[in-house]
Amino acid sequence: MDYDITEYPRVYHGLCHLPEARLIEIANKAGASLKSIKPGLYGQIVESILKHIESFDELKTLLTPKDFDIIGQKNSIGDRKTWNRPYLDYDHAVFVDMTRKSYGVVQRPVRTSARNASHADLWLELASLKAWSKLEASQKTKVAKSLARSLGDGFTFVDLVGPHELMRFQHTAFKLHFIAIPGGKYSMGLTDDEKKELTRLAKKHGIEEAKYFARDIAETARPAHEVKLPPFLCAQTPITGAQGKKFTKSAELLESNHNIYWYGAKAALQLTEQSATRLPTEAEWEYIARAGAVRTWLNGEEDPQEYTSRILSAKLLEDDHPFGVCGLGWGTWVEDGWHLGYKNAPVDGSAWEPRDVPNVVRSGGFLSHPWQTPGEEFMLHCTYREQVKDREYPVLLAKDLPKRKK
Repeated sequence: MDYDITEYPRVYHGLCHLPEARLIEIANKAGASLKSIKPGLYGQIVESILKHIESFDELKTLLTPKDFDIIGQKNSIGDRKTWNRPYLDYDHAVFVDMTRKSYGVVQRPVRTSARNASHADLWLELASLKAWSKLEASQKTKVAKSLARSLGDGFTFVDLVGPHELMRFQHTAFKLHFIAIPGGKYSMGLTDDEKKELTRLAKKHGIEEAKYFARDIAETARPAHEVKLPPFLCAQTPITGAQGKKFTKSAELLESNHNIYWYGAKAALQLTEQSATRLPTEAEWEYIARAGAVRTWLNGEEDPQEYTSRILSAKLLEDDHPFGVCGLGWGTWVEDGWHLGYKNAPVDGSAWEPRDVPNVVRSGGFLSHPWQTPGEEFMLHCTYREQVKDREYPVLLAKDLPKRKK
């Protein structure tokens, strides 16, 4: 197996805790030769084992409950006798912990969030999708003109878009369109039912990569928790070719039918400063991806392969997302700092400990298409997220609602 210790260090360290005699037994079962390895060199025995197995699933079959007891206690999983986690047995819990990807231990400094929702309560018409849907078309237009005035020079109301008739504005100087996203409540993160669905799909695919995708999402996007977020403005698309040239030269054009620009983390932050905008929070991004609370996948009910092929072969604005926001599948930077899971995450839609440079990206299924394995379609799940370092991604800008002018 092509094993990288920097990516899965707990596999290596976990096995190194086993007695030498036991490691030799495992090596023999795996077909690994130990002739050139001197006694006491645990690390070399482990490396030989990992080179000769085809997958972590094979490794699991080579380990006994006693092995998991030792590894679990040494890796701080706890004791089998005191283990009490529903839906997860002890051996599997230790195995999952061992094979969890390393996301690094160095956390960048926390900065103050750029999000300021202090004026959101002044726009009661946008408090929720339900509140907005109750308005007549003439009332929506009246609110739109009021919001355009309040946004200041450079913003003009364009039209109402999508099935919810959401307001769309243009920033004429930047040639950017923004959509007013009503606030609302929803369950953020992978729910129990969604977890079962991913597990079922992974088993259906029957390949190792699908299992790892499903497991990674389950580990990084839980627990599901209710979030109530205020209304905000979101760019209709990520920064494209024509817009990207106006902001910075430190970006790369992704040559495709959509002409999306890629930005490094620092450049993405500079872009928000230059345009007097901000990055969306994770909660805002997922709220849009879920179209409020009605979607689990970016592709809705459509087959993921057919959806992705259809969207990528069309123009960017031909995406038919219910909120009118296009290009979510490319993967975009968000403001929150990376956390392995959502325990103690904020419930008001705010950014969670943003770092001095962004390090979290949501989605990314389009960037990997055509997919090499069926498991890669899981990147279209509305909960998919990953920690990113030294890579470039598209930028989807957001903006807070202004103080309301009469």
